[in-house]
Amino acid sequence: MKINKENIVVVFDGYCVMCSNFASWLAKRDTHNKIFYTTFESNFLIENYPEIKLIDTVFVIDNNSKTYVKTEAINICLERIQYSKFVMSIFNLIPLYFANILYDIVAKTRYTFFGKKKECSIPSSILKSRILN
Repeated sequence: MKINKENIVVVFDGYCVMCSNFASWLAKRDTHNKIFYTTFESNFLIENYPEIKLIDTVFVIDNNSKTYVKTEAINICLERIQYSKFVMSIFNLIPLYFANILYDIVAKTRYTFFGKKKECSIPSSILKSRILN
């Protein structure tokens, strides 16, 4: 599948409750259908991006197959859904280095605080047409 100029693919941990909730939250706010979703176990990812493996980060893939991770990936997601300019301006005041340290702390403790599903899954609130299997 070719990703067009406006679209991105969000690759998230389908076992992680927090990650699934974030993907669901994004999908509800993606009124222009600019975001596709997949998990680390999907055939789409295995066939097209075998170098991407499950680690403590969300990945975003753009139309040039460039990948973004951690805070940068979250920022791109929020830009795509045109999230609050005020919140984004505050978010962008935090240096990337420090934001990624905070991201790493949350990512490493996500199962402990938010839980882990028994099976890798994509939230049912995401439209089937937006899921890349």
